[in-house]
Amino acid sequence: MDLISIIVPVYKVEKYLKECIDSILNQTYKNFELILIDDGSPDNSGKICDEYAEKDNRIKVIHKENGGVSSARNTGLDNTSGEYITFIDSDDFVDKRYLEVLYSTLKENDTNISICRFAKYTHSSFIIFNEIFPEKINISFNDKYFLNFFARYFSFKNNIFGSACRTLFKKDIINNFRFSNDIKISEDLLFIVNVVYNSQSISFTNEALYFYRIDNTSASTSYKKNFLKSQCNLSNELTKLFSKINNKYFDKILKRYKALLCYYLLSNEIKFRKSNVEYKQNLKEIRKSELYKHFKLFSGIKILKPKAKIKFFIIWFIAKTRIFG
Repeated sequence: MDLISIIVPVYKVEKYLKECIDSILNQTYKNFELILIDDGSPDNSGKICDEYAEKDNRIKVIHKENGGVSSARNTGLDNTSGEYITFIDSDDFVDKRYLEVLYSTLKENDTNISICRFAKYTHSSFIIFNEIFPEKINISFNDKYFLNFFARYFSFKNNIFGSACRTLFKKDIINNFRFSNDIKISEDLLFIVNVVYNSQSISFTNEALYFYRIDNTSASTSYKKNFLKSQCNLSNELTKLFSKINNKYFDKILKRYKALLCYYLLSNEIKFRKSNVEYKQNLKEIRKSELYKHFKLFSGIKILKPKAKIKFFIIWFIAKTRIFG
């Protein structure tokens, strides 16, 4: 059995951490190493990691200064010994067959990547998304089915989880790819599309094996500083990648996604304007940016779900009429 490295970044999750670690230790596939990256957590998370490491020699704990989830994952990548790698977030948990099914799916189909379905989890319910994929997709930008699959990463109409989690990677294809510390939102997206672009094929299991916890205290509900720089960095990196693809269909996708990046920028400032004295100046800087050129109503609406379309329209209207500056 090949060794699988499981990378778990840990920060302020003492409430959920034990459930996450227990779900990993209960795996039916036993040959793994669990790398817990304590990212300078101010609560008891680091202590919990150490307590588990004393009981199971498959666990490696690395304590570091806080640098964010990308920094923590990169530290994990630099300290792996396994032939295969998967990422699990510390407030989520997995089915006991998570590793077994992903590994067997990858090996049986002779692919570099395998992906499972996921379920969103709250304190009272599970929501399993209706993602049905074929057993295997060959990665070719001349293949219509693959183009459709790849495009889903940039469309919020669909429920594909734009995350490095719920995926098993052959270590060789990750190579020197790392998560960008200069991108605060969608750093997973940039990482995974780069890895997919440089791979040959992907295999799928339609079993829901990864459970993604919904927590309203997440970073997405708080004000993001220096967000303009982060979003522009993401836009520039995606532009470089899409220029390699050289496909008119993907040019349209990128323009629509840039409209969405600008929407998040504006929403971040408008939503928290009462607590941010610099929001008017920040709005001016956003309007001067390259991203604002792509902030077109129909571009953004085309890749959003119905409820999100309304939010996009409201932010678009406020920004264009300059109600708040």
